Amino acid sequence: MIAKQRHHIILTLLETNDYLSIQEVATATASSEATARRDLLKLEADGQLERLHGGVTKVQSKHLSESSLQLKTQQAVDEKGRVAQYVAEHYLKAESVIFLDAGSATAALIPYLQAKNITVVTNGIHHIPKLLEHNVKTIIVGGNIKPKTQAVIGFQTLQQLQGYSFDTCFIGVNAIDETFGCSTPDEAEAAIKQTAMHQSDEVVILADASKFNQRSFSQICELERYPIITDACPENFKNYQRIEVINE
Repeated sequence: MIAKQRHHIILTLLETNDYLSIQEVATATASSEATARRDLLKLEADGQLERLHGGVTKVQSKHLSESSLQLKTQQAVDEKGRVAQYVAEHYLKAESVIFLDAGSATAALIPYLQAKNITVVTNGIHHIPKLLEHNVKTIIVGGNIKPKTQAVIGFQTLQQLQGYSFDTCFIGVNAIDETFGCSTPDEAEAAIKQTAMHQSDEVVILADASKFNQRSFSQICELERYPIITDACPENFKNYQRIEVINE
């Protein structure tokens, strides 16, 4: 198979897949992994795709780009785990009612919930099996399911959240910028996060170090509005008082 044919196959597959591993590219193009890497390098140089760890994704505006939940759960696993453990020790209150935002950072909190007899309200479809596994009392809000992030969103979701009151909500974000604050690519998800924050006595944001010096499309909140718990942050964020770095 000539290179032009392989490139066409790769780009066609990316029209219906958010992410392709190098092995998947090699299999689809009947080539070696070395050839697949060369093809991907060429297509990246031509601006037709973006390489990620172990594979590629389609090119999008950096403000609207968003990885699938499946990919997110494979990234910064240890970092998210350390952040979750710290948050559990310092911010989880026994017998409380919390909102647990959809996402991989907040999912890492689930193993710590049962011991403190916490009731969870969530819009994260992905959370449900783990919450059931840990025997956590759970309420899932209704609405439209966003396949890419497995988050429940929409007017019905907002309306239901407005009828609840939380002790604490735990929120994940896609990007943290000094001037734009915390943001996410999807304005519908931003609205869910903002509503849960408004209905909560306390708000805690979980973010690994990769989220800093990034900006997405829709603002969630200003930088110093709520505490941000992270495993590390760049030098330009060191003086912000509401950023807690767990290793320092």
